[in-house]
Amino acid sequence: MRRQPVSNVLMVHCVAVLLVLAGCGEASGQQSSAQPAAALSFEVASIKRNMSGNGGYVRIEPGARFNAVGATVMLILRQAYGVQSFSVVNLPAWATNEGYDIIAKAPDGIEAAPNMAALLRGLLKDRFGLVAHAETREMPTYDLVLARPDRKLGDGIQPATVDCAARTAGTPPPQSPSGEALCGITGGPSRLQVRGYAMSRVAGILAGTVQRAVIDKTELAGPWNLDVRFAPDQPAVVDGAVVPPSDAPSLFTAIQEQLGLRLARSRGPVEVLVIDRLSRPTSD
Repeated sequence: MRRQPVSNVLMVHCVAVLLVLAGCGEASGQQSSAQPAAALSFEVASIKRNMSGNGGYVRIEPGARFNAVGATVMLILRQAYGVQSFSVVNLPAWATNEGYDIIAKAPDGIEAAPNMAALLRGLLKDRFGLVAHAETREMPTYDLVLARPDRKLGDGIQPATVDCAARTAGTPPPQSPSGEALCGITGGPSRLQVRGYAMSRVAGILAGTVQRAVIDKTELAGPWNLDVRFAPDQPAVVDGAVVPPSDAPSLFTAIQEQLGLRLARSRGPVEVLVIDRLSRPTSD
């Protein structure tokens, strides 16, 4: 087990919420105008307990504002440190089930989207008393591998014509002659679509669903397009209504049948964020 400064936590995963669309950056290859992380904190921030029990969300709004409704501390941690829930250790129970409404404004002259992770880390430290460090621990993982000895892929995956990771931040997404977007990651409880990204990025996305680190061992080079449909592990709720059960295969089966890939159980070093201290937020 190796202990590291928390600033060294590798920020490679984007969470599928509006904050991702606004400024997480579609790939590490993009250039960003983000300011140095250590120097940033919100100019003003209001935090109030949300007792509704509804699912939370976060988003960036005009005027360099951050807005969260019913968001748990776990959700904010995921945005601030680029981690998945399975890689956060020693988090108190209240931090995963208590929702908070947060309205915060970045300092004048600071772009909210590219600097949001650093701003949220400052919020967690100043208002929630967060003290944390990074460690590397041996944990169960999955290897993303080819399912067939002949390396034949399924109908749901094809090589992409555009490497979206190489796109410069702020440039319009490329489109096909018919107007179809050539870059993107969209997902829901029963479908994942990826256009123009490497398999290592796909592995990172799958990690959030299977709640284990996923290591790309496919040896498939270049960017890819894929579309996979599967049955959610838990009943999906849309607009307050439970979606009827699906006859679609499980995610593990769907990946094998539709993509020609497989998630193989393994073990390996996983970087985790260890919570040393965290308290309910101070009052406004």
